[in-house]
Amino acid sequence: MSRRQDADMDLLFFSSIDEATKMWLDTLHRMWALWKKCDGVSKTLTDYFETAPNPYLSTLRILVNVSDFDHMTNSKSLAFAVIEEFANWIEERKEGYKEFLVPDLKLAAFKLVRQKHMKQMLLIKKISAIYDFVEHKDIFLQTIKDMIQEKEYKEAAQYAAILQLQSHFIDPKILLLPLILQNKLQIVDEFLTGCPEVQKALTTYLDNLIAPGQNVQIILEQFIYTNDIPDVKISLTQVRPITKLIARLIKQYNLSPDVCPHLNTKRNEGALQFLIHKRYVDGSLNIASWREMVREAIGNDVKLQTELLTMLVNTNDEQEGLYWAREYEIPKDEWPWAIVHIEEQSAQMVNEGASTSRGKTREPNEDNVNYHILKLPRENVKLVDDGRLFEEFLDNGLRDVNMVGIDLEWKPSFGTKQPELALMQVATADNVYILDVTTIGNKLPELWNELGLILFGNKDIVKIGFGVAQDMTVIRNSLPALSSIKTHGQGYLDLMVLWRKLVEEYNFIFPYKGDPNFTNKSLSKLVELCFGQRLDKSDQFSNWELRPLRESQIIYAALDAYCLLEIYNVLADYSADMDIPFEDICAEIQYIPHAHTKTNVNKFPQKKYPTMPNKDNENYRMNAGASPKYGTHRPMAKHGYHNKQNDQGRSVHRDLANDSRHNNQRRYDNYDNHDRSAHNGVIRVVNDGRHNDQRRYDENHDNYNRDRTAHSGVIRVLNDGRHDDQRRYNHDNYNQNRYANAKMNQTANDGRYDNQRRYDNYENYNRHDTQSNRGNQTRRDNYNRYDKQSKWEDIQGKRNIQTRQNNASRPEPVQRRNLDPIPAHTWRVVCDSMLGGLSSKLRMCGIDCIHVLFDQGGDDSARLAMRENRILLTRNKSYERFKQYLPLENCYRIIADTPDNQLREVLHHFGVVITQNDIFSRCQICNCDEFVKVPKKLMDDLMQSFVKIIRKNNYRVLPNRVDKTLETDIDSDSNDDFEIVRNSNNYFTNSEHRTWRLSMDTLDVDACTTRYHMRIQIDKVPLNVLKNVQTFYICEHCGKIYWDGSHLERALNGVIKDLIVKQ
Repeated sequence: MSRRQDADMDLLFFSSIDEATKMWLDTLHRMWALWKKCDGVSKTLTDYFETAPNPYLSTLRILVNVSDFDHMTNSKSLAFAVIEEFANWIEERKEGYKEFLVPDLKLAAFKLVRQKHMKQMLLIKKISAIYDFVEHKDIFLQTIKDMIQEKEYKEAAQYAAILQLQSHFIDPKILLLPLILQNKLQIVDEFLTGCPEVQKALTTYLDNLIAPGQNVQIILEQFIYTNDIPDVKISLTQVRPITKLIARLIKQYNLSPDVCPHLNTKRNEGALQFLIHKRYVDGSLNIASWREMVREAIGNDVKLQTELLTMLVNTNDEQEGLYWAREYEIPKDEWPWAIVHIEEQSAQMVNEGASTSRGKTREPNEDNVNYHILKLPRENVKLVDDGRLFEEFLDNGLRDVNMVGIDLEWKPSFGTKQPELALMQVATADNVYILDVTTIGNKLPELWNELGLILFGNKDIVKIGFGVAQDMTVIRNSLPALSSIKTHGQGYLDLMVLWRKLVEEYNFIFPYKGDPNFTNKSLSKLVELCFGQRLDKSDQFSNWELRPLRESQIIYAALDAYCLLEIYNVLADYSADMDIPFEDICAEIQYIPHAHTKTNVNKFPQKKYPTMPNKDNENYRMNAGASPKYGTHRPMAKHGYHNKQNDQGRSVHRDLANDSRHNNQRRYDNYDNHDRSAHNGVIRVVNDGRHNDQRRYDENHDNYNRDRTAHSGVIRVLNDGRHDDQRRYNHDNYNQNRYANAKMNQTANDGRYDNQRRYDNYENYNRHDTQSNRGNQTRRDNYNRYDKQSKWEDIQGKRNIQTRQNNASRPEPVQRRNLDPIPAHTWRVVCDSMLGGLSSKLRMCGIDCIHVLFDQGGDDSARLAMRENRILLTRNKSYERFKQYLPLENCYRIIADTPDNQLREVLHHFGVVITQNDIFSRCQICNCDEFVKVPKKLMDDLMQSFVKIIRKNNYRVLPNRVDKTLETDIDSDSNDDFEIVRNSNNYFTNSEHRTWRLSMDTLDVDACTTRYHMRIQIDKVPLNVLKNVQTFYICEHCGKIYWDGSHLERALNGVIKDLIVKQ
């Protein structure tokens, strides 16, 4: 007999049952068919266990002979019920039956279960615990080695982790490296958990692959060829994904940076190039910050010290190169000749290299750029760096304060070391307090606890920030005493969200145009729009842990926090002038529930005009060199905040500047012209005395902001009747077209919101796209038939729903939210790592969906949803803990098990409408919706160019840049290259009308690349398709090629057939 036949004979003893047991088992099957899991089934099983001479052996025999053992798929089967009942029964009897747990029985149980359920890890883990496999774990070692020989790497790693045999596979080349090359990083994580030696060994091995002189791609390709590794993702053999993996392992397992010296060197090289760019290209790094960060990046690396000299010579700053040559005492024979020449010219100043360099080095501020400056006296900026000053700040600094600006600073990190919080700035109307976290550290926990109570835990003090939730998360992670503070909600106001909401939902117009070439959505840009001058960021990128702090660092840190209060005042005052309900918006951002007075939507709104301020008193001191957006700078009303002490004596100087008028704007271009007929269609509301010709904005720092901060910090909805009949969004023609096309039950000429909160589903569409403003506008024009704003449901109702969910032992399917239909192409979501199948379905429906892989806890997904204002979809049972990142109404837990049912559940709950034009309007690989149409003739030209390119590269296809990352969707495969439909023209004729962005003639035919320089993946398309299909569509962001085929037909006739709304 063969060895396999002998093994089968051995297993036969552990799996065969006699006739009496078969009859008993038939009875058990009938009971299960009638009642499933019930008390009768439980009693029948426990009675059997009680009478069995060897319960372990008898249970194993019963288990493998139940009718559903061979096709068991979940925990609701009879086989699983048997093993669960036995686990409960044996728990209190282990000691009495311990002698029956012999190694042969354990090995037989392992083999029997593995034969039928190799991938049922839940069952394997259950049996492993019951039969105590770990006690004799070495007997399974050969079985796992055999699995590795059979190339079953995934299962071998899972079993090794269950049996705690990781130390036998410490050599990464045996098991872990094949898994990495197959992109099975989740299995690698499970294998490494609790094994620090294996973690260190893998990280060290990967770090050696990227050592200088090593070619990681050749090494890994040779390994794949030699060991015949199947299902390899070849893009993972590149340097970049290996480098990212090393950094991830260091962070995830908190390993010492000493484990990866080569990664540190590579990062320092990149950091040095980055510093050169910021200093000599961007001009955004002053000399002090530059030298601090260069010392930090280079350290004691002799090679980088020499490379720095060459880089500086290439930037034509030989004088700075001379400074560093002397600083690092580099031998003169290693100096570039240009630095030697400079040294000879300044021989008489040989001992003053630093000062000489400083005198001749270009400073970023020498280009006549005027920056926004701090208007507080220097003595009002207080550095808190010891216990006494900390106590003084807690006693007096926040007394009678209702609003603060909060900002943080930390030293940039180049290597694998995590950055640590260095400064916390708290700005009030009169002072800025800079808490020196580096100096104070965690030595005064009682004072940090007190700060948490009186500031972060106090809802009556509004904390204003820019990206405030992320800053609060940094504080939580850095200071244990503040680890439980909230990151958002009542008492927290994010100017980033407020900015976006005002502009996108209310057409807010800023006082200044700003530099059209400076477009990033940063705090500096917001300052420029409000004051005409941006922030000087030359100290931002500096060593904030170095003590003592430089004076320029202190001023920079103070201004970063204080300008938040200044911006808030400007936004409030200009909102008042444009009749925008600023307080309501701020309350909405903070998720504060409040009531609205009902208005008659059928009544035609009367046109009213605002009371014009007294021009003689409109004096506002504008920053020098600023270009106001209008002929005059708007006065700053202390909107909603009143302080009697500061009501009198407010005198604000204001210069008038001429600028071109902007027609069609909802503001008065020049207060000199009171001809209201020039402003047709502008519906203004006379306020109840808010605009009473008093000056509302005081540039003088002594009075600046006092009105605002004297008010209660919680932005309340005041019951003073100011907003009762206020028109909050009056651009009638615009809304008329939108609501008419969307068939809204609303009067066409009424631009009001029916006093309900609305949310713009269109905001920041697909931030992962590197799209232009022109592309965004084109897309908006194509979407004008939809109502892009969906009503905010009542906040209190949401909380009631959430309370019911919290009280339920198992979350019930949530009823559909009371929302207007949401067009699929405007909806933006994040799927966590457990919803890979759903993410593919959503993309197929044209929904902007990001799938986060290998996110075990779900925190990365929640943070991404918070940053990009997306809906988070998760299967995490403890999803309520994500409320630290985003409101729970923006987090939905999926109940259904299969992707098809999950799709139905999600679309029904959120009211998402899918049309035929949405299907396959988004790339299934990269989530982009930007495509180029390619006729067959052009595709033939591309094919010829592709052949020439691969011949030039010795018939090797070079990977795309997007292929070099580890964050790829493992659920996305080649089935997107669907076959040809025989009668496609008769079936699907609206390809060009899909809700995508379709362009023509954007390809580089010679280079065979898209407009974003991504290689067109012609090698992935079958030859018969290239010959027969007449029209192709290529994703601009990854080069994936699509065509109308049977895959599309199957999709339209599949699960989404009943979900598509006919147009």
